[in-house]
Amino acid sequence: MFEINSEPNILEEILRNQNYIALTTFKKNGQGVTSPIWFVFDGDKIFICTREKFLKVRRIRNNPNVEIAPAKARMGAPSDYKIIGETI
Repeated sequence: MFEINSEPNILEEILRNQNYIALTTFKKNGQGVTSPIWFVFDGDKIFICTREKFLKVRRIRNNPNVEIAPAKARMGAPSDYKIIGETI
């Protein structure tokens, strides 16, 4: 789960027609790793579902800071807009 500190209505407008977001998690050395992922937007929270064995889960456990951005396509590059937040 990802909690957003910005205005939920603005975020909902940006993400409303998106099927994927680009989720960036961070390695211990600070290097970001971006993965496209399905999401569900609910009020001021974004829920994602992934397998526990995936490395992004380990990175989130080590560093809850993440960035998300609307993804232009499933494997496409993220848009220029990104949101910085923390997992909870």
